[in-house]
Amino acid sequence: MARLGVDLGHIRSKYDCVLGANLNPDFPVDRQILVKRLRAWISANGFVTSLSLQNLAAFEIGQPASWTFAAEAGDGRTVELRVTADMLTESNTTFFTFERLPGSHPADLPAGFDTRIIIRVDIEDRNFHSETQRNGGADFHFSSNCHVLEESVGFAFIPAADRQLRVVSSAGKFHPEGEWSQGIPHPVEQSRGQTGFGDA
Repeated sequence: MARLGVDLGHIRSKYDCVLGANLNPDFPVDRQILVKRLRAWISANGFVTSLSLQNLAAFEIGQPASWTFAAEAGDGRTVELRVTADMLTESNTTFFTFERLPGSHPADLPAGFDTRIIIRVDIEDRNFHSETQRNGGADFHFSSNCHVLEESVGFAFIPAADRQLRVVSSAGKFHPEGEWSQGIPHPVEQSRGQTGFGDA
């Protein structure tokens, strides 16, 4: 399963995720959270903007879900980008597509300008109902089980035989740079008297 909000990359609950895998092929069980969130930025002519609620132009619920962003590109110009998220049937796979849209008004950045997408994937390895907390054991667990894939197209996280995550791209290049995100707020759980944050 994937549980994504309108504000892409924003987490409100420990149950929000890009990939909550069902590890049993025969029947649903507690999901294993492997990807907590995907955060994305657009670099348009050297001007970097987060893809978030602040520049969201449209959102379509469904499968696939679709976000349309109008991101700043400097000098009063914008770049329109569509992001779609879909899941493959009977597969623990979430598939994202990033597509630059043709400009709809004169202020759009012309097509010849350099435009790139920067993506960070925050991973976890936990049962649906628990929380990830950074400590020495967690540091070792993630650093020793993450491996760069050949040709710099992504990485693999293989903590056990029954759960293996691969994050790959059909274009661009992967730059390995592990980094903890600590204290990610979970206001839904906090309102229920539970732990109000988690790490990834």
